[in-house]
Amino acid sequence: MSSLATIISISCETKSNYLEDYSEPKKGVFLYSYKIKIINHSDSEVKLVSRYWLIIDSLSNKEIIRGDGVVGKQPCIKPGESFEYTSFCPLATNFGTMEGHFHFINEDGNKFDVNVERFYLATSLFEYPCNEFKRGQVVRHKLYNYRGVVVDFDMSFTADDNWYKSNKTKPDKDMPWYHVLVDGSDKVTYVAQQNLEFSEIGAPIVHPLVQHFFNGFETSGYIRNDNSWRELKM
Repeated sequence: MSSLATIISISCETKSNYLEDYSEPKKGVFLYSYKIKIINHSDSEVKLVSRYWLIIDSLSNKEIIRGDGVVGKQPCIKPGESFEYTSFCPLATNFGTMEGHFHFINEDGNKFDVNVERFYLATSLFEYPCNEFKRGQVVRHKLYNYRGVVVDFDMSFTADDNWYKSNKTKPDKDMPWYHVLVDGSDKVTYVAQQNLEFSEIGAPIVHPLVQHFFNGFETSGYIRNDNSWRELKM
């Protein structure tokens, strides 16, 4: 399982593995390793100053990690070079997610963050559904025909069961569900993947939270910033 995130000529590649020999599933102990490769495509040396991680298991338990550097280092990465490290993450479940960002400073003293897109921590026996829509993509509800932009998603239903029972359509819970900022209102809807479809960008989405989570938009969708929907909900 891997992901790739790129911004300001810095790319971050991720890869995770389940460490079966060091896990005890019957006791609720699942250990994962993850490898991060940071590549400097710019013409300036950059220093990795700090890290931020948001870790969520399949029971929706959240853990936030902030700290200086990575694995006890604050590496300086020269133009065209890379830095790679491996670390570990214990979970109480056989599936979880990690996402976050690294904070950098370059030779000119400019400070910036580089997002690390959400990647998955999963045992080899766990089969997780594939999300069709990404954060920042403009979508349309198939039944109610409203437009909106995806601000976040869950790999399966995580909302209140009473809310689900009141939902007229009652889609399958075992599929990705999306948090959508609804165009022309202040509503945020929670929608199953089966009820969404891609929509042309067209006119910008008008919603009071768009500027909080995105830095404008381009042909492929909205450009997300470092503000986390999950943190806002916490």
